[in-house]
Amino acid sequence: MKTQKYIQLILTLLFTFTAIAGNWVFASAKANVDTITRKLEYQKSADIYLRNGGVYFPASAYTATATLTRIDLTEADRASAKKLLFTQPWLDIRVRDSAGAEFKKIYGIIYVYFNLSSEDRTAWDQGKLSIYYYDALKKSWQECPSRLLAEKGSQNGRVSCMITEGFGRYGMATKR
Repeated sequence: MKTQKYIQLILTLLFTFTAIAGNWVFASAKANVDTITRKLEYQKSADIYLRNGGVYFPASAYTATATLTRIDLTEADRASAKKLLFTQPWLDIRVRDSAGAEFKKIYGIIYVYFNLSSEDRTAWDQGKLSIYYYDALKKSWQECPSRLLAEKGSQNGRVSCMITEGFGRYGMATKR
């Protein structure tokens, strides 16, 4: 069992370093938390995605490193959301400068997006689905004005919102 874990760790590290060096995206399908890191170049576009969601920089205002983490929800996470029922794992978005300091302010246009399942699309069509971000100061989830991109991502479309309040956790949910 330990040998299998070591092999999995080595393969994950190998794929991660290859992805960073080759500037393409790879995510391990077996982990409860997936992370991808990608270099951002000033005025260049970047689409960083994991499974059904991602973050898009049409023309990056950063020369930095972006990290996108997909977080599967636990029962405690679901309970903490109170009035929201998340339909997909959360995405945590961080951008750091070359010294590792985290950017707190948003510069330029940045979108977070989620591809829709058929159930998500039905909820969207009924006006029940939106993207939310976690406001750490208020310690609550706030709605992010969302829009449907019908021809992007999946056969059911993609919902996106512009990141204006800051980097951090985003999730797609319906109200309970």
